[in-house]
This record gives sequence, structure tokens and C-alpha cells, in this order.
Amino acid sequence: MGEGNNFLGDKISEATALRIIETIDDAVITIDRGGIIKLFNESARHIFGYDASEVIGRSVNILIPEPYRSAHDGYIERYMASREPHVIGIGARDLEGVRKDGSRFPMDLAVSEFTMAGESLFVGVVRDITRRKHTEAQLLQAQKLEAVGQLTGGLAHDFNNLLTVVIGNLQLMGRRAGNDAWMKQRIDAAQHAARRGAELTRQLLALSRSQPLSEQVVDVNQLVGDMHSLLERTLGETIEVGIQFAPSLHATKIDPALLENAVLNLALNARDAMPDGGRLTIETGNAVLDEAYAARNADVAPGRYVMLAISDTGTGIPAEIIGRIFEPFFTTKEVGKGSGLGLSMTYGFVKQSGGHMQVYSEPDFGTTFRLYFPVSAEMTAEARHAVTEQPRPHGDETILVVEDDAEVREVTVAMIEALGYQVLTAGDGPAALAVIREHPEIDLLFTDFVMPKGMTGKQLAAEAKTHLPSMRVLYTSGYTRNSMTRKGGLEDHEILLSKPYDDDTLATKLREALE
Repeated sequence: MGEGNNFLGDKISEATALRIIETIDDAVITIDRGGIIKLFNESARHIFGYDASEVIGRSVNILIPEPYRSAHDGYIERYMASREPHVIGIGARDLEGVRKDGSRFPMDLAVSEFTMAGESLFVGVVRDITRRKHTEAQLLQAQKLEAVGQLTGGLAHDFNNLLTVVIGNLQLMGRRAGNDAWMKQRIDAAQHAARRGAELTRQLLALSRSQPLSEQVVDVNQLVGDMHSLLERTLGETIEVGIQFAPSLHATKIDPALLENAVLNLALNARDAMPDGGRLTIETGNAVLDEAYAARNADVAPGRYVMLAISDTGTGIPAEIIGRIFEPFFTTKEVGKGSGLGLSMTYGFVKQSGGHMQVYSEPDFGTTFRLYFPVSAEMTAEARHAVTEQPRPHGDETILVVEDDAEVREVTVAMIEALGYQVLTAGDGPAALAVIREHPEIDLLFTDFVMPKGMTGKQLAAEAKTHLPSMRVLYTSGYTRNSMTRKGGLEDHEILLSKPYDDDTLATKLREALE
């Protein structure tokens, strides 16, 4: 616990209590009436990033972000005057904390009071609920899409019945129109509108996941390859189309026509995001979405998947709307330029096929959509041999993990520590450089390529090498390697681990980078 955590004295019972506190998974922090930290357990170090010696004797405000920080001292004073528990928040509540690297995170805080040697002390038990909040948001979004899908699906079925009557009667009228040109023109216009209505209901059924599927075992490499010339003609001369096929790609059982529609929809959206031209990259691969990934994504079943990634070098999707892009009728295009159903249809098709869809985007850098489809049980003997488990590489070197997403950083650290490595962390480039200056023992920099605060992973690596020339570098990104090479400046000899990754792939890439 460090020298700072000796305020309980030398009694055996108190020493035992301290040992128990150190084994608790939640952060345990004790403060006095002045808000000065007296105890800071190991879990608190893991959550907040401070060693006990760095915080003991300092105000607890260093762990509290604004606007809560300014009001905190007043809470204790008012509580001591009124003894009303709600004033200081005795009991459990959701708040935000701030780590040593400046990153904020949601936390569950339970506060209680106790007296020792006549002095009032307060103990706070903190739990990082980043993962819970993320899962809740995903569940809420999935439930919203499910509810909208059921509503639109019901409307589509009823509307199809109405259209059947309308189209049938128009056809009967057409046979009776004879040579009446005016009447034929009116009937043709009405039939055209009815067919557009039928197409709309087909789209509504797609996003409600109740469209009929004609599933068959599909070689995604072949299907995408057959679309290459169509995509080049459709996207125009200003868009370069590149395709990267994975060897020994597993088969998946899906509706090939609907997959073609999905690819075309995403390609057209990519074209619209590149008004001045650019590059569209389509890549395939075998992927494993493991238990840890499934725990962070409520709609995912762990297992083996066929991955199809579609990347562009366009304007990117603003963070404030990326959570809404799969909602039916949501569009940022001007009136008449899009129905807002393209991504909803693609999402519905992927989910109806038992798959998963992920989007990764940065403004002015580009967007990558990844579609995951379950591996078909009808795998080839070669594919079955390829998935035979191999011993997982491990090591004892020191690795600095630089990742601005707190949840991704947390699970990555846990995965790397399970492989035997020593791990340091930072949330951005400047924070990483500070860690590098203090820790010359770092063997590997494992950094996200696209990060905030004006420093990319590439720039961080270049600056870090001036301090530790022999340090190895492994990049990671939600973008595919080909798109990073084209726009991000990734060199052929540099190693990239694409997100999401499982622990086997991570273990292999770490050893590849270190050796």
C-alpha cells in the first residue's frame, strides 16, 4: 500500500483490515474532513493511474473533474453542519472521475462515514462503470432500432396488402383503357408510383429484419471480385477502387443478392463522402470475435466470422451523429438526395443474417464499415485446418499502450498483462511522451494511429524514437491496413493490428513487433 497508507497505526486488526482493503476489486479511498486523502488502495491506483505516494496528503479534488470539483469542499462542510446524508451523497450514485492522464470516466461512488480516534473520516468505494455505460448505450440503441423495425415492418406488411389491391386494379384498368392515350398515361404514372411504394416497403422489411432471405454458402472473395467492374463504373473516374482479398477465406451462409446490395449501398455512401475524389478499399478476412469483445458489444455472439471491410478516404462522420447513422430515415444529405434507409437496410440484413456491423470514422480522415458474418458450418477441410489452435506467444517485456478510448485501453491492458508483459498506459501523445521520459525500460510502443490533441500515432512514434531509439512500434487502428497506407502514411515495413482484435491475434502481433 506504500508508506502513505499507514494512518491506521500498527494494531494487528488494522493491519489485517488494510490487507483486506488491498484485495478489493473496487477503489477504496479515505479522506478526512478537509478532503485530504488518507488511504488509496491498489485498485484505486489501477483505476485512477496514481500511485498511493502521489496522492496521500493531497486533496481528493485531483480525482474529481469540473464542474463537480469546485463544489466538493462545500459538501463536506454542509454535511458536518447538518448531518443530512444526502448532502454529501452517502449511499451509491453515478458520477465522473478524472485519471492522472486527464481522461474522464463514469464511476459508481458509494460514500460512508466512520470515526476513528475522535476524528470523522469518509470512505469512498469507487467502481469504474465505463463498460456498463457502453453496454447500456448499445442495448438502448439496439432496442430503439428493434422497436422502429417492428413498427415499420408491421406497416410494410399492411401497406403491401394495399399496394396489391392498387396495382391489381391499375392493371385491370389498363386492359380496359383501349386506345385512350390520356388514360394510359395516367395509369402508367400511377403504376410507377405504386412500384416505388413496393420498393419502399421492401426496404422497410429489410430494416425490420423480416425480409425473405435466399441463403446459400457464399465465397465473399468471389462475390466482391465479380462486383469490381460494376463498382468502378458506378462510382466514376474520380474514385479509385482497390480490393484486398484474404487467402483461405472461410465460407458464410447468407443471401448473396442482399450482400451485393449492401456493398453497393456502402460504396455509394463512400462516393458521396468523397466529392473531390478519393479511394474506396474493400478488404476481406477471417476474424474471431471473442468473449471479451462480445462483453463490450451487446449484440455480438462470440465465434468465428467472415469479415468484409469497406473504407473510404472521405470527410468522415462527425462524432455527434455517428450513433444515429443506422436509424431509419436519418440522413445528412439534402432533400431528394437520399432516403435515409441505405444504412438501415444494410444493418437489418447483417443482423438478420446473424452478423455484426461496426463503423469507425474520423473527420477529414475517412470511414471504415466492417460487416461480420458467421462462418458457415460447411467449411472446407483446408479452412478447418487453418483454425486449429496454436500455442499463444507471450513475453515479459515492458509495453506502453497509448489509446484515447478508455474502455479499449482497459481491456487491452488486461489482455497484454495476461500474456506476461509489464504494461504502462497513456491516453494521448503528449501523455505518452511524459511516460517515455520517465521509463527508459520500455521495449514496445503500442499506439493507436489516429488520436486527439494534435499528435498522431505516427508522430508520437517519431518523437518517442528520439528518446528511445531501440524501442519497437506496433500501431493499431479501426481502419484497415490498406486505407492507412494510402492516407495515413503507414509504411510497408510498419506493423498494424486492425481493430477489433482477439487475444490470439494480439499475442502474435506483439511478438512480431518485438522480434
